[in-house]
Amino acid sequence: MLLANFSALGAIDISLILVLYIGSRSLPVKGGLAGLLFGMMHDGMFGFFLGIHGMSRTLLGFSASHLSQRVAVEGPPSRPFAIALMSVVDSLVVWMLLTLLGLPVVAGFWLQAGIRAIVTGIVGEVAFRVYDKLRFPPKDFRRLEM
Repeated sequence: MLLANFSALGAIDISLILVLYIGSRSLPVKGGLAGLLFGMMHDGMFGFFLGIHGMSRTLLGFSASHLSQRVAVEGPPSRPFAIALMSVVDSLVVWMLLTLLGLPVVAGFWLQAGIRAIVTGIVGEVAFRVYDKLRFPPKDFRRLEM
């Protein structure tokens, strides 16, 4: 996450991908706690007002857990779109909290949010697939002897 701030990878929101993965694969409390943890780490590492991303990621981790139980979002067309949509929701919550607290919003905030949503959606889909493939390798039942 620290290297993403100093490279072209800044458009990839790695902490959001982790929160959405953990949230979609666990109970709502665990998703919310993962969101709080990764959001606070994001705030601390990138110099944001402490708690802004913690609050938004908590909501997203909790929501991802609930949505994964009700909506089937597995596959290339729907999952990258869902990740990108959650990234836009994250940016909207951050913008609302900054506005509510009277803190300045960076010029070009929404352009950066749009680019980050697209890139995070694509990279998130790849990350979900790769990790699921490593964690749950396909079984070859042809070798079983009976």
